[in-house]
Amino acid sequence: MKNKLLLLFTLSVLILVSSCSKDDDEIIPESELSEYNLDIISYFKDVALGFEDGNSSNIIRKWKSPMKIYLDENPSSSINTKVEQTVNEINELSTDGFLIEIVNDANLSNCYIFLGQLQISLKNS
Repeated sequence: MKNKLLLLFTLSVLILVSSCSKDDDEIIPESELSEYNLDIISYFKDVALGFEDGNSSNIIRKWKSPMKIYLDENPSSSINTKVEQTVNEINELSTDGFLIEIVNDANLSNCYIFLGQLQISLKNS
């Protein structure tokens, strides 16, 4: 479950960062995307942008301040390493000063990631 959450987080952030590209001549029209790619885009919009409940704007907004991520539930060292690698890759790809950092205090964060176990989440719901 943690790997799926990490994969979803990684995919979401990479899509967000890559969507801020200035390379307009490289944009592929939706009509040329495969059914699989269209499903991924739809899933991203539902999960990452909150479109699933219908209360979200269809406008994707760029993150304008540094993203400060707090990881909840003390992730394993392998998960923590993967998140750090992903953050470093995104920071290297960013060309407009956007920066992601991992913080150790939830009060200092503006992005809260819960990496708990599915069984615990289901018991508490």
